[in-house]
Amino acid sequence: MRRSDRGFVTVEAALVLPVLALFTVTLLWGLAAAAAQIRCVDAARAGARVAARAE
Repeated sequence: MRRSDRGFVTVEAALVLPVLALFTVTLLWGLAAAAAQIRCVDAARAGARVAARAE
């Protein structure tokens, strides 16, 4: 390794780790949003079923 290349791994890690963390948080947020949407659809379906049977 040349003397001028010293510290590049540290700099690259310092640049990549925040991006990786942001990607992970965004992925988890998207999964949580999808799960909430599925729960809402299921609740609407159950409510419609109860309303249809109540008539």
